[in-house]
This record gives sequence, structure tokens and C-alpha cells, in this order.
Amino acid sequence: MASTEDLPKRQITPVPIPVLPVPSIPQKRSLDDDHAPPISSPLNPNPTTLTSSSSSNLNPNPQPHDDSVAMGARDKPARIKKETLKKRESKLGPGAAASAGTGNGTDSSRATPDPKTKDPIPSESSPLRYKLAPPKPADFEPARDPVFTLRNHVSAPDESRIQFFETSEHVYNKKGYHYLHCIADPAFPSSFYYRQTEPAPYGPHISFEDASTHMYFDKSGRHVTTDKGFRMARANVAVREGTWYWECKITRGILKKTDAGSKNVSSAKDAAYQPESHGHVRVGFARREASLDAPVGFGAYSYGLRDVAGQKVHLSRPKDFFPPGEDMREGDVIGLEIRLPSEHLHRKIVQGQYNPAVDLDEEEEPTTTRQRNSRI
Repeated sequence: MASTEDLPKRQITPVPIPVLPVPSIPQKRSLDDDHAPPISSPLNPNPTTLTSSSSSNLNPNPQPHDDSVAMGARDKPARIKKETLKKRESKLGPGAAASAGTGNGTDSSRATPDPKTKDPIPSESSPLRYKLAPPKPADFEPARDPVFTLRNHVSAPDESRIQFFETSEHVYNKKGYHYLHCIADPAFPSSFYYRQTEPAPYGPHISFEDASTHMYFDKSGRHVTTDKGFRMARANVAVREGTWYWECKITRGILKKTDAGSKNVSSAKDAAYQPESHGHVRVGFARREASLDAPVGFGAYSYGLRDVAGQKVHLSRPKDFFPPGEDMREGDVIGLEIRLPSEHLHRKIVQGQYNPAVDLDEEEEPTTTRQRNSRI
């Protein structure tokens, strides 16, 4: 019997490790066309792009099925961010607007900025200066009188005849400004100084320019009337401060009462009370802001008296002023006085220094009177 030591040993034949082909590696299942989303999004990308990208990662040398798509993806240049126009101009420095955009295809921006230039001195804001023409010889002549056109004749209470004229040759603009006459200053013939002047008649009278377009005047400017309802005409004298007084005589208005035709009226507020008249009159004071196409007392810029019942009118609200049953009639002379605070007090009110307890009676600026030989 042979021993185990005499038997030959069994040798294991080496077997090489099998190399599996690349297609045999398990791959991710591609999406079916039926389940692909109709619109691609970051959460649901395009399945065609996803499949091609995954296959390109697995296969180092992919063969694109569409050569045009692959060439387009490789040839797409990188995006270059353009600089803004303001940044390019700051690099170019002053004069960039004149040199930039020459069209030669070269970049005109510099790596080194231009040397600092002096900042332009800003000019002060002031109105433009115009060289006026020198005054003509006719500019030194007195203002011409307005053109008078006869309208009608009116009988005055003293049986005199008053001629009313319509004035023309007045300058207005579309905003209703009334221009006054001016003349070149004869004291400075070589300069461009002009000053206000007035045509004849001279002295205080109703202004021909500062009146409604439907007003009629006599040549002296002392009588005024209209046929277009209530209108206003202001005088050529303005009051600023102090006490002023003027008188007005009614030449055409409510007729005087007679013994035969008198009526017993208990109150002027009676609606049936309509006195016989040739017209109606309102007199008073008005500021320059008051409308000329309305009677005095119509708005907040005028204070007037109406002839019927002698009522005072302000803001179109009549209030009793004369005794009951008394009117302003033809031939009556109405005196009007106005008392305005001094300009010194006006300035205190504007500056906020007005104190009613102290400045109640201080209407005029304190002045000292100097007597003769008052030197010490």
C-alpha cells in the first residue's frame, strides 16, 4: 500500500480575470419619450441633453449623432461683459464724447487715466443780458393822448351837457395786464433809463388805462359811465398808508324825491321798493387785485357803497349803513375816507414783531421835531 507521500499533488490551473466589455456595465435607464416633460426646467431637464451628457461621461470618445449640435456647443464664445457708457467715459477722461465711437474698431480706453484737469468754474445763475437799442428821439417826447371816440351826451343835474367818449390805443396782453406810458429819462440821455409818465389831463382823475374796456369817460377824466352793467374804473392815485379822503358827485342815478311822487317806505329791505332812477352807482376803495369786470365790493379786494338804501358791500354781502329809507340820489356828494396803518407797522407784522399790547396805537413811526436853535 502506497503512502500519501508518494502520490502527486494536484495543481490549480490559474484562470485570468475576465474583462467585461464597456456595454456590459449597468447604465441608468433612459427616460422614455412618453414620460418626458413637454417643457424643460431646472427640476425636469431636457431628456435628450441629459442622456447625451450621461453617455458622454461613460464613453470617453463619444460620437455625436448630430455634428451640427456638437460643433455649435464647442464654437460658442464666452460672454464678455460690456462696460457702461459712464464707466467708459470716466476712463477716457475729458473729451471722450468727441473721440469715442470713431468706428475704427479699436478700443480707445486707456489703462492709465488722464492727468487731472482743472475743474471748470461754475458760472453764477443770472438773467441773460441783452443789448438794448439806444433810445430814439421820439422816446423823449411826452406821451400821446388816448384816442377819444364820441359815444353819447348826458344831461347833468345843473342842466349842463356831458360828453362821454370811448378811449382806445391801450395796450393789454392775454393775461389782462394793463401797461402804462413811459418816457426816456431826459436826465440820462446816453443811458437806457425809462420812467413812468402820464398823458394829459394831468392831476388826479379816473385812469384811462386801469379801467374796464366798456367804460366811457369825458376828456377831463372826472366823469365815468358804462352801458354794459356793473364795471369798475380805478383812479390814477394809489394810497399806501395814512388817512385819505375824496368826494364823489352823482350826476346820474336815483332821482330825487318829490312831494307828489314820494312814497312812504318803512324799510329799504322791502322787495317791492324800486326807486325811479337813470342808473345805479357804487363807489368805494379797491385794491389792484380786484377784478375790473365786477362792481366795487364784489370780492375780498374791494369795499363799496351802493346807492340803493346806502348799504355797504363787501364780498357781495350788503349790510345796512345809511339810516332807513335814505338813498344816494342824483346831485348828492358822497365823501369817502380811508385810514390805513403806517408802513412801519406793516413791516412789524411781516417780520413777526407785532405786539397788539404795545403797537395798538402806534400807527406811525416815531419822529422827533427839531426846533430852532435846539443845539446844546
